[in-house]
Amino acid sequence: MLVGNPSELSYFKAFEKRLTATDILKEEELSRCTVVSVEGYDTSLRPYDIRAILTRYFGSCGNICDVVIPTYPSSSVVERVGFIFFRDEGAQEKALALSGSNVGFPFPGIRLGGWDVYVKACPRHSFALSPDQVAAARRLINAIYYCGFAVTGYPTSLAANDVRSALFRLFRSCGEIRYLTVEDDPSQPGLLQRSGFVSLSGEGALEKVVELDGSDMGGWNVAVLTEPKPNEITVSRANQFNIGWEGPPGLRWVDLHPSTASSVNPLADWLGRRIK
Repeated sequence: MLVGNPSELSYFKAFEKRLTATDILKEEELSRCTVVSVEGYDTSLRPYDIRAILTRYFGSCGNICDVVIPTYPSSSVVERVGFIFFRDEGAQEKALALSGSNVGFPFPGIRLGGWDVYVKACPRHSFALSPDQVAAARRLINAIYYCGFAVTGYPTSLAANDVRSALFRLFRSCGEIRYLTVEDDPSQPGLLQRSGFVSLSGEGALEKVVELDGSDMGGWNVAVLTEPKPNEITVSRANQFNIGWEGPPGLRWVDLHPSTASSVNPLADWLGRRIK
C-alpha cells in the first residue's frame, strides 16, 4: 500500500479519477478521428523525434490529433508501425497519397529523417464508454478548480472538532470543501498542531478565502496562509490536458511530479509510472 492515512488515500484516489477522466476524453476524441498507419521510419530514433518528423511531414494533410509511436513494454524499443490520427475528414486520403515518398529532413540543420514512409488506411478507433461517462469526465476536468491553504490563529488548547466546525462554517461559502484537517500535536498531548489545512474546489475560491483572512472567530482571529499557485503539468505530450492542483505539503503536484519530487516519495514514484 502506497499511502498511510485516510487523507492521503482520499487525494490518491482523486488523482486516479482525474487521470482516468483525461484518458476517457482522449479516447473519445480519438474515436472521432480518421487513422492511418505509418512504417519506414528509423526505429533507432527516440519516439519523440519520430513523432516530430511525422507531425511536420503530414501536417499539410489535415489537423493532427495525435501521433502514436508504440514501444515494446519489456525493452522500450520503438515498434516499426506507428499511427496518425486526423481530426479532418479527407485527411486520410491525403496521407495515403504520400505513401512511398521520402520525408527528407524537415528540420533545418538537423539530420533527422531521410527515410521513405509507407502509409495504410486503418479503421476508426473503437470506443466503448457511454455518453454519460464522457460527460462525467468532461465535468470533472472542466469544472473543478482546486485551491489549498493553511490556517492558523486558533488556540491550540481548543478541541479539534470545535476548530474544524468553526473553519467549515467560515469557508463553506467560498466553494466546496474537499478536505479540512486540524490535527492533535503528538509531541504535546492535549494540544493541537499550530496550523491546519483546507482544500476547496470552485472557481474563484482562493480569492474569496483571502478576503476572510483575519475574520473574528469569537475569541480568536483566523489567519490564512495561501499556497503557491498550482504547478501545471501535462498528462502525456499528446493529450495536452493541463492539470493544476494545490494540496497539503507533500501532496501537491509539485511534490508528486517526477521532475520535482523526492526520490523517496512512493506516491511520486507511482505517479511517474502513470504520467507518460
